[in-house]
Amino acid sequence: MGMYTEIYARGTLRKSTPQEVIDILKCMANEADRPETLPEHELFKCQRWDVLGCGASAYFPATSSLVYKDDFSHNWAFLLHANLKNYDGEIAKFFDWIDQYVEGGEGEYLGYHMYEETEPGQAPYSYFKKVGGWS
Repeated sequence: MGMYTEIYARGTLRKSTPQEVIDILKCMANEADRPETLPEHELFKCQRWDVLGCGASAYFPATSSLVYKDDFSHNWAFLLHANLKNYDGEIAKFFDWIDQYVEGGEGEYLGYHMYEETEPGQAPYSYFKKVGGWS
């Protein structure tokens, strides 16, 4: 059966974000087919990269993900909420990959992951933007 990890990730993408990144996020959210070509990044060597936004189990409640044009900024934005077997570190690799495309300043909150066996009352592991500067 295996152990599951919940992911919650959200962000507004920079206007300069390539269409291939938007297409990959749509694939993760189960809104589009898997792209034929993928970037050179450790994330895409992982078995479960494509279920980061649509994986589900009985352990965690509801999953819901979307990729959309933000009404305020008119930029693309994403929300990924799912759970998966994170055996290859897909979640940390996702945050490492997406960081360069997310608008905002260094230290901005991007999301979290929480392992199935996280103790009650223990905070999930949080991810923050590393690449500095506003776009």
